[in-house]
Order: sequence, then C-alpha cells, then structure tokens
Amino acid sequence: MAERRRPRIALTACERFPDLHDDWPPLRAALDEAGLEGRPAVWSDPGVDWTAFDLVVANGAWDNIHRVDEFLAWVDRVGSGLGVPMVNSPAVLRWNIDKRYLRDLEERGVPIVPTAWAETCERSSGPRPKSSSSRRSRVGAT
Repeated sequence: MAERRRPRIALTACERFPDLHDDWPPLRAALDEAGLEGRPAVWSDPGVDWTAFDLVVANGAWDNIHRVDEFLAWVDRVGSGLGVPMVNSPAVLRWNIDKRYLRDLEERGVPIVPTAWAETCERSSGPRPKSSSSRRSRVGAT
C-alpha cells in the first residue's frame, strides 16, 4: 500500500527572514505533529512553484508593507490566478493590508485599541496617544 502524501503548506517569508523567524521551529513542530508538511517560501521568489502546495499561509511576508502593489499582485496571481488556497483569502489580504480595516471593524461594533491614524507613512503629527492606545499608518505590519 502506498504511503499517503502529507498535505504541503507554504508559510510565506520575506527575503530578509527566509526561514521565518523565531516562530518557525515551534510552528514546524506543530505542523509535523498534525501530519502536515510545512515549508517556508519567500513570497517574492519567482522560483517558487506555488502549485506544489495544498495551502499558502501568508504569515511572514513582513516586507509587503514596502512592496504593496507587488504583494497584492502576488496574492492575486497565487490565490486567484493559480487557484492555490490561501489563509487568509486574497480578498481578506487585500482588505487588511490597509489598516483602515480596523475602522471598518470598529464601525461594526468590534472594540479596537484607541488609535491615532496617519494617512501616510510619516509620523502622526497629532498628540501622542495614551499608553493604552496605538499610532498606525494606513499600511503596516501591526
């Protein structure tokens, strides 16, 4: 009887951290324990065959904030064009790369940390938020 292939999961990485970061060893161990084969893959590497994966998890593409158009084109190509399932979906990744999605959530009654919003990557010129609040640019990792 042939051995069943373990589902392959790509965990997106950026060029600076191709092996993800400190979170990779425990994540890999958890995936192995669950019977899944996890592998980091740099999202911007044209040599990656995304169709070789059963799922792409867009978790470590930390440089996407500096390459938004390129990242979103990659999301559309892999998730929509190639049809590879993604976590999160292309629509959600497109929606939440712009941190105004938090405003959308807040308008729907989801509590968020009080936030001073900057419309550019420049520092917010408003008053510094209280310690229990946050300053964020529209596009960013946090």
